[in-house]
Amino acid sequence: MPQESFAGCTALTRIVLPNEIKAMGLAAFQSCTALSNIDLSHITHIDNAAFKNAGLTGTLSLPEVVYVAPNAFTQCEKLTRVTLSRITIIGESTFAQCSALQQVSAPEATQLGENAFAQCSALTSVDMPQVQRVGNSAFNACKMLTEKSSCPRRPTSGIMHSPPARH
Repeated sequence: MPQESFAGCTALTRIVLPNEIKAMGLAAFQSCTALSNIDLSHITHIDNAAFKNAGLTGTLSLPEVVYVAPNAFTQCEKLTRVTLSRITIIGESTFAQCSALQQVSAPEATQLGENAFAQCSALTSVDMPQVQRVGNSAFNACKMLTEKSSCPRRPTSGIMHSPPARH
């Protein structure tokens, strides 16, 4: 899907993507505030701000996605659950300010970028057993998140801050 294809289409409520489309371009559906649901089951790549401030509601399942750029779903204030089956890196501010987001499952994720889930004030459950690096403020202002439900499940260093890069 080319960049900014439907950006700002505030009246867009539904779209069916052909299976041939595997990537969402930069800001493809940014600010499509009436777009409540979209089937992304065949998508593998999502570019920066592709769904920023979109009206997506309920559960977002991304079974084939291997890459999500920073800010891809920032300010999707009606999302409640996210499942990222294959992704290993969740980028900077990817789901920041998703205020209704309650549950996240990313069983293959090993890294979280800065502010990845910042200001997700309803977040209560995070299932990311493989996480080894967590960027600064990744869970900033996630007031409902408890240690029991947070990642990682095994001891690592740098839980709230990424360790310095080694060259």
